[in-house]
Amino acid sequence: MGGKNSGGAADGSDELHQLIRERLDKAEKIRAAGANPYANDFKPELTLPMVLTYVDSCVKLDGRWRFAQRIIQPGLVSAARRSETAR
Repeated sequence: MGGKNSGGAADGSDELHQLIRERLDKAEKIRAAGANPYANDFKPELTLPMVLTYVDSCVKLDGRWRFAQRIIQPGLVSAARRSETAR
């Protein structure tokens, strides 16, 4: 995943990591009880709209442009942004 990401609350990554950890812990408890966590009727309590930002570096080789590097930066869509796109 590369990139320079502060991991602070501004980009929502702390909340995302916490939510993923909670889901993994829940699945582990279900598995420890002898059940298949993926066979349950799982209904998420919330939906997390995500956005990916691609930071590409390109170079020109033999007269053609090529990708030299791609960094993918995941993030959550803010509540303000969600209300803008819902209109």
